[in-house]
Amino acid sequence: MINSPTPYDQRPSFSEGFAAKSGRTLATERIEVEHKIFFLDLQENHRGRFFRITEDAGGRRATILVSLEDIGAFTESLKRIIVAVP
Repeated sequence: MINSPTPYDQRPSFSEGFAAKSGRTLATERIEVEHKIFFLDLQENHRGRFFRITEDAGGRRATILVSLEDIGAFTESLKRIIVAVP
């Protein structure tokens, strides 16, 4: 299921986003694929635990955060997509 985007006024403020970025790292993995590097980090801050997934491709970075409570649904969706690939 794809959720609709969060309305702008309901998105975290800059300071909330910065707090999530400055979390304490509990575990980390690094995956190198071709010219990309992926970092998978389990982090924790004052709001709880979350996964940070970062892609570094030639100095450009993209990051997503997934709360620990939502990681089960996230991985189940990935599994369904992988199974659907011919």
